[in-house]
Amino acid sequence: MTIILSLTYGALFGAWFVLWRVQDRGFQPIETLTENLENTATDAWVAKAKQAAIELATNGDEVSADAVWNACPPPAGVDGRAMARVFSRDEWEIAGRVMSERGRNKARMIALWRLKSREMIAA
Repeated sequence: MTIILSLTYGALFGAWFVLWRVQDRGFQPIETLTENLENTATDAWVAKAKQAAIELATNGDEVSADAVWNACPPPAGVDGRAMARVFSRDEWEIAGRVMSERGRNKARMIALWRLKSREMIAA
């Protein structure tokens, strides 16, 4: 009986702690995130960021999300996670991985991207 109560209290505390951390960090419900990612300001920024990424890759260089972020930072109100839309798997391929230089990424590994075709550079 004691073991069951301990496990139950542990599970309740764990669930409360997770919910508290989610609220503390400002995470949004998925519906809100989806609306935010699809708004017109985000679409406009993604188009600019894609162009910046292509310009950075003009010499056949590999491009990271950090480089695009520095060249074209997202404006206020645009969720930075929209950066995932910049590197489409149809146009880009992963060339390697490097440690992120941005402080908010906490030095985690990010992809280095290379354009699949040279026609994208000419466009």
